[in-house]
Amino acid sequence: MKEADCLTRLKHNNIVRSLGYCADAQGEMLNFEGKMVIIEERQRLLCFEYLPKGRLDKYISGICSLRLIFMGAKLPYISHMPV
Repeated sequence: MKEADCLTRLKHNNIVRSLGYCADAQGEMLNFEGKMVIIEERQRLLCFEYLPKGRLDKYISGICSLRLIFMGAKLPYISHMPV
């Protein structure tokens, strides 16, 4: 992922540092309308530095804010929510 590599290289006092990313894909063959097809599930995780003064969404304003939605014991799912 070129975008994630680019984010990891950015270093500025006003930008939360990207520490890295992980990408995984798993495929499965299923019967769809009488034909065998390969279904691929992709998962991606972006890892950012710890913010000691609280969550990032408290500092973001504008059209979208960042919201963490926790899905059980799994890692948080990040989505954009309208303000």
